[in-house]
Amino acid sequence: MISRNQKKIPKTLYIFFVFWLLSHFISSYNIHFGLIRIFLSIILFYNCIKLPFFIKAYRNIAFICIIFFFIQEIGYYFSGIRIVGILQFMPIALNIDNISYYLMNMAEYERSSSFFSEPAHFAQFLLPILTIELFAFNTIKWKYVGIILITLLLTQSGNALFGLVVILASYFFRISHNKRINFSQRFIMTITSVAIVAILGYSFTNSDIGKKLLSRADTIQNTTDFTYASSGFIRIWRGYYVFEEFDPVYKFIGNDNPDYISTKINSSIVSVFFNEEHDRYLNGVQQFLISTGYIGVLIFIIFIVKSWKKTNYCGKTLLMTMIAILFIASIYFTDSMLVPMTLSFLMPSNTILKEYNNKIFQQYEA
Repeated sequence: MISRNQKKIPKTLYIFFVFWLLSHFISSYNIHFGLIRIFLSIILFYNCIKLPFFIKAYRNIAFICIIFFFIQEIGYYFSGIRIVGILQFMPIALNIDNISYYLMNMAEYERSSSFFSEPAHFAQFLLPILTIELFAFNTIKWKYVGIILITLLLTQSGNALFGLVVILASYFFRISHNKRINFSQRFIMTITSVAIVAILGYSFTNSDIGKKLLSRADTIQNTTDFTYASSGFIRIWRGYYVFEEFDPVYKFIGNDNPDYISTKINSSIVSVFFNEEHDRYLNGVQQFLISTGYIGVLIFIIFIVKSWKKTNYCGKTLLMTMIAILFIASIYFTDSMLVPMTLSFLMPSNTILKEYNNKIFQQYEA
């Protein structure tokens, strides 16, 4: 065991934020205080988090959320009313005028979301801890993995489905390329794992919950029929049509000026899908493009590539999952993006986590 290396924010991430700040100033002629707040949060994440403590706390909080999720499901099964997990007297991130009315409606929702405002956010919270349980430790606690996996499936969230595809693909790749065991053992483990997943997948897809989840996956397809659009199309595709309206210079440097974006929304062929005046929902990739343009996206890709080279297998899977969710959800520099991004940085390629007597240690290899 050796001491932790001194942590600092990667230079490429500094460059990205400096470029974003300049891009914002060029398009808006003012200082982006929200951007400064995000950068201060990143400094906090990168320099103050102690990995063993954070993961232990993360695991405990996750299981509290999971227990309450099952309480919601059981309550709804017996009474038809779902217990709402959002408490009005606590700080909440819901920008809603009539919060009481919103929470009353949540009690009749078809899907539980624990203490989160919607199942997608709960799924985004659980995906990194599932990745950690599968890849970060020297031994896997399958009971934890099973509980998290079942919970993710029960959320019936498209975010959960996308994330699970990435994580399970990463797991199969790992066991099939594990050189510590001979080829015949790897072959048997791979075939057995695929067979188990296939059987469970077949059973799940033929269940009522599975059919509902797969029907939600059908909504993400692009369309040329602009007289109708599913919620999946709105979340995944419409932002690209808005970006297509940008002036050439802003396609390269970005423009996050709300007035400019509103103008381009109104002139785009998807303007009808922005039903409300303040509706600006964009997925993470679209927010990168609109806020920082091609140049900002290129800088961030370089940051991801450098992070990929320096982290271990768990960190790589965290990054892959984060990127997958960026294509379908609005997690642009939210906690759902910062957590996997930071954890991958805190897991150098020569480290693994070990657990003794309910304590987590970060083991460094020579």
